[in-house]
Amino acid sequence: MAEGQGAAGHSGETAGSLQPSTSQLKTKGKDGEEFPVKKPAPCREEGLPGGGIRKYFYFIKEKVSSDWKDLAFHLRFEQADIDNIDGRNRDDKSRCMDLLEEWLKRNGERATIEVLMEALSEATLQSVVDGLRKVKLQGTPGDVMDVITCLKDLYATEYAHVRPLPWCEDLNLPLGEVYTNLQLQHRDSRGRFEDTDTIVSLADIYKTDEAVSQEVNPRSAVRKIRVEGPPGIGKSCSCQKLAHDWSSGKLGIFKAVFFLELRHLSGSVKDAIFEQLLPRDMKVTPDQLWSYIEENQNDVLFILDGLDELSQTSRKGTDVVDLIQGKILRNCHVLVTSRPYQCVKDLEKCHEFYKIVGYSKENSVQFIRKYFSKTPDSATKLEDHLKSNENLSEIAVNPLNNILICVVWEDSGEKLPASKAELYQMIVYSVAKRYCGKNGVLFEGEQFPPNIEEALRGLGKLAWEGLWRYQLQFKVDDIRTEHGFHADDMLNMGLLTRDYSFASSNAPATVPSYIRPFRSTWPPTISVTLSGTKVKET
Repeated sequence: MAEGQGAAGHSGETAGSLQPSTSQLKTKGKDGEEFPVKKPAPCREEGLPGGGIRKYFYFIKEKVSSDWKDLAFHLRFEQADIDNIDGRNRDDKSRCMDLLEEWLKRNGERATIEVLMEALSEATLQSVVDGLRKVKLQGTPGDVMDVITCLKDLYATEYAHVRPLPWCEDLNLPLGEVYTNLQLQHRDSRGRFEDTDTIVSLADIYKTDEAVSQEVNPRSAVRKIRVEGPPGIGKSCSCQKLAHDWSSGKLGIFKAVFFLELRHLSGSVKDAIFEQLLPRDMKVTPDQLWSYIEENQNDVLFILDGLDELSQTSRKGTDVVDLIQGKILRNCHVLVTSRPYQCVKDLEKCHEFYKIVGYSKENSVQFIRKYFSKTPDSATKLEDHLKSNENLSEIAVNPLNNILICVVWEDSGEKLPASKAELYQMIVYSVAKRYCGKNGVLFEGEQFPPNIEEALRGLGKLAWEGLWRYQLQFKVDDIRTEHGFHADDMLNMGLLTRDYSFASSNAPATVPSYIRPFRSTWPPTISVTLSGTKVKET
């Protein structure tokens, strides 16, 4: 459109001004001849302000983008109005959305989808018109926007803090304080792992990719990323931080991010999105959302946490490995985490491979000082103790171990053991001691009451069997059947977590990450031999 060129007719009207009837509206053709504007049919779509037309705006602004001025001209906007919209927005998508909102405000009930599609067609944006016809038949692009809003709300609120130890109800830490500045290594083309100086979080991987993507074909860019690390090193919370970063606008290259915990997965990825992430009253259907994902693959990220925790039973009924390997949604971005040397065959087609190796010693010290911010003397003594104990100093670079060391130091009157095995035994003792105190259970010395001892023996048996079977989840009903009176103590002590999802009312009990590294060193006083009824996997 030539500069200074405008449209005649009703384009100069502003919100709140007297609107002429449609029979009075006229516009000029190229030869200057005036002719009446077609009277649009009144809009009767319901559910959203503006007669429901707003639910198409997200789809239109994503597709029109830099051609918004052409659309503005055919919606009868004057050049001065176009210049105002241009100046008050930072990018073309924002300008297009502003244009649509302004058009709706000016025209009210006369702002129908038919008028909008006619303007798009006149602006030679027929592909957008065809897309609108498709989504009208499938329904509700606006509902897809509701999904994105729900995801951002979930990640911004539920994922802003982490409670790493279930038995410590008051230990609810800001996410950034626990898993920041992790050390990552990247595998090069020769298969060697090298330190990454600029990448200290998973979000940095995509910030680097965002800069590179300006110079390469988006379809040839890295899309499947594999991240490995031992238990407690920060894989899950790094994924949580990545989703949280997207919700706060730090990963603008993605329109939608789906963070799925694979230990919950029991069916298709499509169904898992609704089961794990969305409320039950969403208007959009799984098929409609899946169609949106298929049409926007370049702009969608799947964060798949814990492939090694996906049970063999679940593997038979899910398409998540197909997603990872690019057999479905091949142009979507996927980041998948796993423990080292697990699921190697499933992950061999990933384009990039990173390892999380934990904190630096400086980061470990920083966390200790934050944890004991109200008692800095305790922090100083713990730092000195770790410096003199190379064994504990080395395991403190694992973020979860670092938290456990702080808790044990606090609970034991500023004492720490000499070995990792003794540390884990002290943790179990600390958990049981806290549980007794919370429930008013009295005991003398280090001898727990018989019911607590029996619960600990049951947990030891569960952990031992899980170690041999490589099993992390157990049915609550099976635990109750086998352990009877002691089952409640076992489930509530804090050494098992309950995994809840929207679709599961009988949530399984899971051996959490702080148990997995040391279940083989379970205290001898509560370890038992394999016998009796098997605990079945969910």
